[in-house]
Amino acid sequence: MPFLLSRWFRRVGAASVLLLSGASYAAAKVRSTIHALSDIPFNADNRLSQHLLLYPAGACAALLEPQLHWDPHNRLVHSVAGEARALFFPDAGDGGCSAVCVRRGTARELVHALMPHHRYDPERQPDFFRDFFSPYCEQVESGFMNYHTARDGH
Repeated sequence: MPFLLSRWFRRVGAASVLLLSGASYAAAKVRSTIHALSDIPFNADNRLSQHLLLYPAGACAALLEPQLHWDPHNRLVHSVAGEARALFFPDAGDGGCSAVCVRRGTARELVHALMPHHRYDPERQPDFFRDFFSPYCEQVESGFMNYHTARDGH
């Protein structure tokens, strides 16, 4: 389709090409700082309603925010402070830097209980996007199970 439209319209700009090609890239939007768990969007079932990227406010935010160029899932990007910082980053000191990706659908009581390998560590992962964001925030695992019961007659 983009080829056909570009034949008719000779002066197609870069934005039009992205729009016509169906590219799913969106600029990462840094939103306000989260201070408490009540600031996080949950649905009626007390499950997270959107993907989140969280990191401590302050020096860590100054380090990570310039690296947030794009996000195809348009996740909510927030720095955290106060109660939320203590909840999500209990081991990070005042100057410590880390980040976490929390997936949509996570239960409210488990939203802060992330696996250690799903936390960004600048010491072990120097390239934020290649070493942390891509493998731990963009990729998902899926599994399929087949169930067999005696009543199926097999």
